[in-house]
Amino acid sequence: MFLELRLKSLISKQIILNFQYEIQGDNLIVNTINDFEDAEAAIKTIKERNIKSLTYSDGSNYPMFIGAGLVENIIANQPETNDIMIPKYLCYKSVHIKTLTVNAEVSIGPYAFAYSTIQTINNIQNVKAICESAFEGCSNLNLVGLINHCQKNCLRFTKIVNLEVKTIDPFGLQEMHELETVTIQSALIPEKAFYNCFKLTTVTISVQNTQILKSAFENCGIQAFNFEHISEIDSWAFRNTKLQSIELPNSNLKLYNGAFCQCPFLTTVTITDSVTIADFSGEQFKECYSLETVDYRNTNKVPTRMFMFCYKLATFKSINNNLDIEEEAFYSCTSLRNIDSNQVGNIYDKAFIYCISLREFNPTYSRIGHKAFYGCQNLQITNIHNCGRYSFAYCSSISTCTLKNSLDDGTMINCTGLTSVSFENIVRIPFKCFQGCTNLETISLSASVKNIDINAFLDTNLNMEELDLSNCQKIGSFAFKNTKIKSLIFSNVYNTDEENGIPFDGVTTIKKITYRSSYAFRPKDFRDSTNIEIVFEDNNFQIKDDTIIDSSQLYYYYPSSPSNEYTVNPEIRQIMSYAFAGATNLKSITINHYIGSDSKFALANCKSLQTINIDFQNSEGYSLSIPCGFFANCINLITVNLGQKISMIEKGAFEGCISLTSIVIPSDTKELSDYCFTGCTKLEKIEFLADSVKLKGYCFANCTSLNEIKFNEIIQMYEYCISGCKSLTKLNVENIKSISANAFSFSYLENIKVPANLLQYENAFRYCNNLKKVELFVLHPEFYHYVKSGCFNSSSLEEIVLPDCIQSLEEFSFGFTKLKKLFIPNSVYSISPKTFYGSDDIQLEMDCSHPFYTVGEYELVEKATGKLVLTFGKLPSAYIVPENIKIIGRDSIFSPPKINEETKKVIDFGLTT
Repeated sequence: MFLELRLKSLISKQIILNFQYEIQGDNLIVNTINDFEDAEAAIKTIKERNIKSLTYSDGSNYPMFIGAGLVENIIANQPETNDIMIPKYLCYKSVHIKTLTVNAEVSIGPYAFAYSTIQTINNIQNVKAICESAFEGCSNLNLVGLINHCQKNCLRFTKIVNLEVKTIDPFGLQEMHELETVTIQSALIPEKAFYNCFKLTTVTISVQNTQILKSAFENCGIQAFNFEHISEIDSWAFRNTKLQSIELPNSNLKLYNGAFCQCPFLTTVTITDSVTIADFSGEQFKECYSLETVDYRNTNKVPTRMFMFCYKLATFKSINNNLDIEEEAFYSCTSLRNIDSNQVGNIYDKAFIYCISLREFNPTYSRIGHKAFYGCQNLQITNIHNCGRYSFAYCSSISTCTLKNSLDDGTMINCTGLTSVSFENIVRIPFKCFQGCTNLETISLSASVKNIDINAFLDTNLNMEELDLSNCQKIGSFAFKNTKIKSLIFSNVYNTDEENGIPFDGVTTIKKITYRSSYAFRPKDFRDSTNIEIVFEDNNFQIKDDTIIDSSQLYYYYPSSPSNEYTVNPEIRQIMSYAFAGATNLKSITINHYIGSDSKFALANCKSLQTINIDFQNSEGYSLSIPCGFFANCINLITVNLGQKISMIEKGAFEGCISLTSIVIPSDTKELSDYCFTGCTKLEKIEFLADSVKLKGYCFANCTSLNEIKFNEIIQMYEYCISGCKSLTKLNVENIKSISANAFSFSYLENIKVPANLLQYENAFRYCNNLKKVELFVLHPEFYHYVKSGCFNSSSLEEIVLPDCIQSLEEFSFGFTKLKKLFIPNSVYSISPKTFYGSDDIQLEMDCSHPFYTVGEYELVEKATGKLVLTFGKLPSAYIVPENIKIIGRDSIFSPPKINEETKKVIDFGLTT
C-alpha cells in the first residue's frame, strides 16, 4: 500500500508494463522504456514472482519505476546513450535494496538511494557522478574504489570509513560522521567539502598546487596534514580541527581569513620560508588556545587578529626586517614573553594589547599604533618613539624610558612604575600623556618641547628641584596638577587651552619661579603655593608694598607679606587673576577707585581676607562693575562695604564666600549676574537699595541660610535664582515684574502672593516642596493669561484659586501636586490631557454654564463634541467610560502607579482594565 501511494504522489506520468519484459528466475529485465505502462501490475508481478533483481538491459533508457524499491539488486547495463542517469528517488527510503551493479558509465540521480538499505556498489569506477544526496543517510553502504565525482551531500550521514575521490562539488562530502581516511586526486577542494566529518584524521592529496576553499575541513578530526602541495588555504578551511602541529613549507602558499582559527589542540606553527597573507584577511590562528610556539620566518606581516586569544602562545620568531604587526594581531596573548626578532616594521593599533606576560620588546620598529601595548603590565622597554594614543597605557613595569620623535594622547597613562622620563625631538607632550603615573618623579625636557597639553602630568609625583620650561609656548590646564615641583623657569609668554586654565592647580610646593621675560608671569597659575620667591631677570617689573607691579597692573601680592591691611594704589587699573590667592596675613583690603572688568578673579582664593571696602566714588567715565569672580572662594570674608557707582556685580563675584552673613547692595547697582552669591552657605540677609534690580540665573543658589531678600522691585528674575535656599520661605513675589523659566524651581517658598502673569513661564515653581498656598492677583486683566507647562509640577501645592483671566492650562502645569480641589473658571478654553497627571487626589469643579467643558466623577469632557479630554484623580482599577463620552481623546486616560515615597514600593498599580 505504501508503494502504491508513493506511486500516485511521485509520478506525474506513469509508464505502464505491457508484458514485454523478460523474467529470468528472480531477475526482471527491462528492455525498453515502453516496458512500463501498468505500474500496479508490475509491482504485483514483482511480489508474486519474488523478484530480487531489476536489470536495465542494453538499449533501455533507465525509466523511473516505483517498483524498483521492492528489489534487492539493481543492475545497470550499457544504455543507448552515454548521457544517462539512474532516476532520482528511484529507491528512496527503500528497505529492500542491497546492491547496485554498474556495468555502464552512468550518473546516479539526486536522492536515488537516499535513506535506503543499500550496502554495496559494484564497479564504482563506472559511476560518472554521484548526484546530490544520492546516498544520503545510507547507513549500511560501503564503497570500494575510486569515485569520479561527488556532488552536494552525496554521501551525507553514511558510515563509510575510507574513501578515494577524484573531484568534489561544494558541500560534496560534508557530514560523513564515520569517515576516517580520504585520498583526493583533485587540485580543488571546494567549500565545506568535508565539513563536520568529525572522525576524518587522514587526508592524502596526490596533485600539485591544490586549493582548499572555505570551511573545507572545518570541524574535522584531522591531527596532521601535509601542506607541501597546497597553494591556497581559504577562510576557515581548518577551523576547529584537531591539528597539533602545522608546517607550511610552500613559499607560494596563500592564507585567507581564519584558516586555522579555533584549533584547540594546535601547539606549534612553523613556516619554513614565507607565506602570502591575502589582502584584508586575518584571524588565521585566532582562538587556538593551546598554541605555544610560532616560527614565522620571512613572512612579511602578522595580519589583523591573527593570534588573538592564543592564551598559551609564549614565543614568536621572525627574521623579516620589515614585518608589519597589524591591528590586534596578538590581542590577549597572555603568555607571550618576547618577540624574537631584530627589526620589525609598523606595529598597528592594539597589536599586543593585554599581553600581560610580555617582558621585553627589543626589535627596532617604525611606529607604534594606538593602544599597541595597552595593559602589558610586565613590559620593560627603555626606548620608545613615534607612539599612538594610549600605546603604553597601564604598562606598570616600565620604570625609566626615553621618548623620541612623537607622542599621542595618553601614551603612558597610568604607568604606575614609571619613575623618570627623558625626551628627544619631542615637540608636544599630549593630553593625559603621563596622567596617573603616580611614581613619576623626574623628567628631562629637551629644548624641542614647545607644547604641554591638558592633564599631561596630572597626578604624577614629579618632585623636581627645578623644571625648566623656557621653551614652552603652551601649557595646558592641569598639566602639572597635584605635582610637587619646587622651582620653575620660564622665558616665553605661554598660553593655556582655556581662559581660566591653570596648569599648576593644586601644586603647593613651589618655592621659586624665575622669569627670563617678566611678561610670562601668570600669578593665577601658582595660586596654591605660598612663599614663592619670584625672580625677574629682565627687571621690567617693580616690587612695591609687597606687590609686583608693572605700570597700571598689579600682578602679584606676596602671600608671606606680614601686613594685615592693603589699599590698592590709585594708579592700578587692573589686578591679575588670583593675584592675592594664598595670602596668609591679609585681613582687609580697600579699593577707592575703579578696577577694570578685566580684573577677573583678582582677589579669588584669598583665604585670609575678612573685610572688603570698595568705593568707586572718585571714578568717572566708566561702566563700573565688580568683575567676574572677583572675591570668589574668599572663605573667611565676613564684611563687605560697597560704595556707590557700582552698576553691576558680575558672574560669580562672591561665589563660595562661605563666611559671609549679610550684605547691602548699593542703590546704583542694578544687576547681579549669574552665580553671584552661589554657595554662600552662611549668608542670611541681602538688601537691595536700588529702586529696581535684575537677578540672573543661580544668583543665590544653595545659599542654605538665606532667610531674607529685601528689595523694592525685581524687574526680572532668572532661572534657579533661589534654588536650594532652604531657609528662604517668604519672598515678596508681588513686586517681581518678570521671570524666566525655572525662576523659583527647587526653592523652599511656602505661602506666596503671585501676579498671574508670572504663571506663563515654564516650570516656574517646579519642585517647590514647601509650597502650600498660592494667591493669584491680576495686574492686567485685559491680557491673555495661561498656566505654562510644568508651572507647579512636583510641588507641594495644596491651594490655589484661578482668576477669570486664565484661558489655558498646559501639560503638567499641576502635575504631581497635592491639590485636593480646583475650580476651573469659565474663561478657560484649552486644557492639556496631561495637566493634572500624577495629582491623584484632585477633584475638578466648574459652573454648569461653562461654555467649553463639563466635568464628571473622573472626567473632563468637551461639551460640543463629547470628547474625553482627560481623567483626573485616582481611577479605579477597572474603569468604565461613561455613556456621554463619544470620543476618547489622545492621552486622555492616565493612571500612573502610586509609589510609597519612603520605601519606593508600588502601593497601587493604577488602571489595569
